[in-house]
Amino acid sequence: MRPALIALIDAALIALGLIVFALYDHVWPRPLEAEVSGSTLEMMERLEEAKAAKAAEEAAELERLTIGEQFADKFTDGEPFWEGNTYTGRNLSVTFFTGQMNASVYYVQDIYLRDIDCLKTAFGQDTYGKGYTEDFLSMAQRNNAVGAINGDFYYMGSLSVIVRNGTLYRDSVDPMESVLALFEDGTMEVYENGQFTVADLIGKGVLQTWSFGPSLLDHNGKAVTEFTRKNPEANPRTVIGMVEPGHYMFIVVDGRQDGYSEGMTYVELAQLSEQLGLTVSYNLDGGGTTRMIFGDSVVSSPSEGRELSDIVYVADVY
Repeated sequence: MRPALIALIDAALIALGLIVFALYDHVWPRPLEAEVSGSTLEMMERLEEAKAAKAAEEAAELERLTIGEQFADKFTDGEPFWEGNTYTGRNLSVTFFTGQMNASVYYVQDIYLRDIDCLKTAFGQDTYGKGYTEDFLSMAQRNNAVGAINGDFYYMGSLSVIVRNGTLYRDSVDPMESVLALFEDGTMEVYENGQFTVADLIGKGVLQTWSFGPSLLDHNGKAVTEFTRKNPEANPRTVIGMVEPGHYMFIVVDGRQDGYSEGMTYVELAQLSEQLGLTVSYNLDGGGTTRMIFGDSVVSSPSEGRELSDIVYVADVY
């Protein structure tokens, strides 16, 4: 075969090969394998995990911020304002009123939240520990409270779990104590006689716990009529309760003041809780500790002058 012919055939074969390669590389469909290094894959996985975590965080934030959306008419999108006995804010609304039941004077703060972070707790001197107490009004003002009540005097007697503002301070469970828990979704629940674990509470997103009691309503929101707890006679009382998620109440009853207000028994306090429409109602520390602030002043009449170890308060957040 002539060399020229051989060269022509070789050139034709090369051209055909190039055409086939071009078709394969640019035209014909085919599956591709990943062409990234292990370190790049690891980085991409971390990015995907971060994006998933961010999405979950945003979803949780949306849920947290909309617990009271059904009460939108209670809030303002403008500047917060006071009108009479009502504070109206962007994420908080509080109306204060008083009443009388039998021989006792009581005070109520009717509270609506659009953000669960509006309901908080504070320690005396901002410190968790025995002996750290502080003047009630100074604690409330330091935290910009719209309204406040005393807490459960957390280090006196009880050995049960303590969670405040989402931080776990004590993880023991006292089988003889009831516990009230507030969760991120705005729900409140009472646990009796240690029938829970700390892991249960954390798994449900617990923000606050209080351990004092007793619980004043049954699971149907009806007043409990019999109590085995000591100190059932009429006394000054403090109550925190829930109507529904996003709607809460602080209640304080003056007492031990002849001719003005005797205080309430647990039975009377339970009846008042039901009358006010609460579905969960929990007795906090009372007696000389009982007191309430609304605005910039103490509105109740405490039976003793006493500094407090902790308070429960509401403050607007933006």
